[in-house]
Formats: sequence, C-alpha cells, structure tokens
Amino acid sequence: MLDSLDRLVIDWSDLPKARAQTKEILTALSEDKAALTQLLERAREEEDLFDKCEHHRLLDKLVIYDALDRGFRIRVHVSTEDHRDRPHDHRFTFTSLIMRGQYKHVRHELTGRLSEEDIPQSAQDDFDAVPTDLRVVPRFVTHEQAGNCYTLHHSEIHT
Repeated sequence: MLDSLDRLVIDWSDLPKARAQTKEILTALSEDKAALTQLLERAREEEDLFDKCEHHRLLDKLVIYDALDRGFRIRVHVSTEDHRDRPHDHRFTFTSLIMRGQYKHVRHELTGRLSEEDIPQSAQDDFDAVPTDLRVVPRFVTHEQAGNCYTLHHSEIHT
C-alpha cells in the first residue's frame, strides 16, 4: 500500500480521473489497517509531518502523508460531536472518504455581486468592512456516512 502512495501522481486538472484515483487509494488505505496505523505513527514521529498537523477545540487535522509535489496530501480529520461548520471553500481540490460517523453536507452557491471598487483599499479589520449584497445560498444537501466518498473542487463553498 505504501509503495502505491510513493508512486502516485494526481493531476487535478482531469477531475474525473483524479476522483477515481483518490477514491481508489483512500478506499484501499481505509481497508489496510496496518498501513493506516503505520502512517499515523509516522505523523507522530516525523517532525515535518507533525508540524503540519493542527489541533483545534472541535477538530484535529492529522497530516499522515505529504506529497504536494505529486499533487496530494493525506489528512485525517477527527471531529467532535460539537463541531459545527460555517460556509467555506478550500485552498485545494480534494477527495474525502468518511471512515466513521456521519454528517449533513451542504454545497452552497454564492449570489450577488462584489466589484473591486466596493472593497476599501485601506481596510485593516472588520471595522473597515463594507456591507455587500453577497449571499451564500444552500443548493445541494447530502447525508454523508461511513463509506461515502466525494470530491470537492476548491472553488465550491460548502459546510
């Protein structure tokens, strides 16, 4: 399994192919408990992986494999039942495999307009912010549960 990861290259410009690749590798990894355990232990022991991990009050993000030069990084998210989300996008397109638990997944659409002249050039914080007519509108809702897999483009807004 780990040899497969070491040879894997993902081209996200071909989204259907990338989705198939990532779904296959994540499914195989979720079924290979020894490989998953080895990756989790490496994340704890290897400083470069450990430094990429994040701990928040309601969510931990563990980086267990990092190959951005080949188009991917594998992270394990561990949420509490208290974790609530807000509409957001991501820096990267990604595939997510739900290994345990469940949640409501909402994909949103951004409506309204915002022109460059509406943005204050000297804004330093929220006190300098200006109101807009932009709205985040829920469009698609799914119930994600263990075994589900989805790919989300970095431009999409979701909760």
